[in-house]
Amino acid sequence: MTGRQDVEEILEIIRQDDALREEVRRHILTEELIRLPLRFTGLEEKVDRIGAAVLDLTQGQASFRGVHAEEAATADDHNIAGLFAHRHGLDPQYVETWHMGRGRLRGLANDNEDSIRALPLRGRNPIASFRRPDIIAEVKSTRDGAGDPARFYITVEASYTVQAKDYHRATDNAKIVECLLDAVVYPVVAGVQLSDRLDEFVKSHIHADVETFIRVQDPDMAYFHRLEPEEMEPASPQ
Repeated sequence: MTGRQDVEEILEIIRQDDALREEVRRHILTEELIRLPLRFTGLEEKVDRIGAAVLDLTQGQASFRGVHAEEAATADDHNIAGLFAHRHGLDPQYVETWHMGRGRLRGLANDNEDSIRALPLRGRNPIASFRRPDIIAEVKSTRDGAGDPARFYITVEASYTVQAKDYHRATDNAKIVECLLDAVVYPVVAGVQLSDRLDEFVKSHIHADVETFIRVQDPDMAYFHRLEPEEMEPASPQ
């Protein structure tokens, strides 16, 4: 084993011999360069881990926002329904909503498969979407009885940022309800903002002005109900 004194002697020889010193430097640098790709590999692995963590966080935030957008829309559904009340002789302050449960929707889908498939639906898996909507609700007056027919229906899909899939689900569900229940139905997309990635067809078939939406009476048209970001803040702990 080389002792400390031997090492010092070797270093002194190197210091005094310029040619030897350059040769040693080239050797050391070569070894460093050989190890460099391994260092880059380690760095790439760290970057990949960071990227995956950022993706998980982004997806988590999107899911969080989506849940709270749906909750905000549900809390505001009577106000959404109230926007259409005057067309049915109702006072907006006296409208109430009754959400259709999954059992009833499943029964309607099972009993009317051929009729649903014959409709001009645009979304992916429209029957599955119909069975699990954000909101499909009967709208009545608060003075109506439980057995009274709905005055009209609303189909609502909610996201923090409204996407094309929300539009397709809302309008497809409205077409299905209109066909199966022979009812007036208003499709609504609710969110803080519209996605800037909407294609031209979808973009041109979403109206933020409710009177324009009602006047057009196009089955492919949806009303955009804007939610406020603060409506989606989680409740403060008690």
